[in-house]
Amino acid sequence: MQRNDEAPSAPSAVTIEDPGKREFLKTFGTVGLGMGVGLGLPAAGIVNAASAALPPSQTQNSWQRRNRAFLKRMQAALGQQSSFQGGQQANGDENLPGHIASHTKGLPHNDLGEVDPGAYNRLLIAVNSGTSQDLAAVPMGTPGARLVQPRMGFNFSLIGQDAQGWRIPPPPRFASDEIAAEMVECYWGALTRDVPFVEYPSHPLIAQAASDLSMQPGYDGPRPGGSIDAQTLFRSALPGTLEGPWLSQFFWMPVQQGAYSTPQVLTPPLAGVDYSTSYADWLANMRGGGGGPTAAAGTPRWICTSRDLTRSLQLDVPLGFGYQHVMLALIHLLRLGIPRNPGLPIPPSNEADGLNGQLWELVARCTLAALTPVFWQKWQVHRRLRPEAYAGRVHNHINGAATYPIPTALLGSQALAATFSRYGTYLMPMAWKGGCPPHPSYPSAHAVIAAAGVTVLKAFFDGNAALPNPVLANADGTALVPYAGAPLTVEGELNKLAANIGISRVQTGIHFRSDSMQSIALGERMAINMLSELKPLRGGAFDNFTFRRFDGSLVTV
Repeated sequence: MQRNDEAPSAPSAVTIEDPGKREFLKTFGTVGLGMGVGLGLPAAGIVNAASAALPPSQTQNSWQRRNRAFLKRMQAALGQQSSFQGGQQANGDENLPGHIASHTKGLPHNDLGEVDPGAYNRLLIAVNSGTSQDLAAVPMGTPGARLVQPRMGFNFSLIGQDAQGWRIPPPPRFASDEIAAEMVECYWGALTRDVPFVEYPSHPLIAQAASDLSMQPGYDGPRPGGSIDAQTLFRSALPGTLEGPWLSQFFWMPVQQGAYSTPQVLTPPLAGVDYSTSYADWLANMRGGGGGPTAAAGTPRWICTSRDLTRSLQLDVPLGFGYQHVMLALIHLLRLGIPRNPGLPIPPSNEADGLNGQLWELVARCTLAALTPVFWQKWQVHRRLRPEAYAGRVHNHINGAATYPIPTALLGSQALAATFSRYGTYLMPMAWKGGCPPHPSYPSAHAVIAAAGVTVLKAFFDGNAALPNPVLANADGTALVPYAGAPLTVEGELNKLAANIGISRVQTGIHFRSDSMQSIALGERMAINMLSELKPLRGGAFDNFTFRRFDGSLVTV
């Protein structure tokens, strides 16, 4: 296996002897030669020996197939090469004194939570070189602390655009009105974790949060009437996501696999138990300590609060940062017999339909491949601080321990006053012990994976189909009750699934809204890119079909 700090060996020279190879070179033209492409394989001698025993017609067909397979792979590579987007720009906040706007969690910090400059410089060297030696030289603030995937962005992929070939907008700057609104939303997300979804329309804390966010000039969430209310709070503008219950139906459906059926219930986290609200705990988190189990106990229940959802998304990481939720949605859609996208071809009557099997592979490919570009953007480009760290800057600024360019829109918010009233600090109340993960905030891995997977599902299923028998959880999660509103469509509830996963990271206190929403757009682009590349390889299994993007526009793959 080649390591990031090892130089690849030069390809061996290959002799081109047979007429099939010469004909392929003629067809392929000078493009392959100009790129220095060798057409033989290391096992070419074995292939030639095996071909000698075949009839001439089979030998010729064998070479034709081999050459066509090579040409398709090369055409895909050339297509990705032509669409490679270089020149990704950061927002410039890394130049602020003391690296106060950069992700530094896990490194040595002073008592203000400001990173040791020498340690941060070592980190920059390591993430730019990608070598294990440089990474090992980065000093850590707590023995045993680890950084998550700082070298993943150097990996290559044989399918889809290269990890470093995607460009996304820079995140809002540290002193902007946009980040002020995002922090206000994070604080309110923490303060309302225990409000049942079913009580959002009447709960006074939800009304206060909506009013406060409505006053934020930099807020980028939906406000159809000019202000935010209980129906739009902590939601997105993706098609269908403002209709019906706050939580997507896919989080409440029973999981049925073959002969087994399991309700989607979880052991709830303890209500009212938040973490890192003391300065000592916050500082320990910044230095890479403070971890431990998040308290949960009681009778398993259906998800009925945003705190429950944070727990679900905390424990899904071993299965790939939200990947399991997309796979469960696929299980639900197949179980319900949702019609396929009308643009997909109907197989001949004498051919078994293998599309369902391909769907499992395509969802897995498009979701898990999205992680590599995300971690490239996180570590090698933006290195954006987390809300947890930003709240520490707010706390020290208000208390006079330091002076930072905190936007006045945030300092004058009701969210800060309500946080101090409940906890006695201006720190971000974290849903998990140990606080934010030890990797940068922008973009969000969970959101990009959810968006990529949802895009694949929207491409293959009829988005206009209505989900049967919609429900919502009661206030304590002990029962699911019928939802009697307007029909909920497959497209809307899939979009809501992606939005729920992205915005839940805001309510957890570990991401900003822009982290999630830009990641949803990026995940969609990645999935469309991969589907477009894979389509010609599937032997007519799927032709051109159309679905709606997250921005409401139509796209044909």
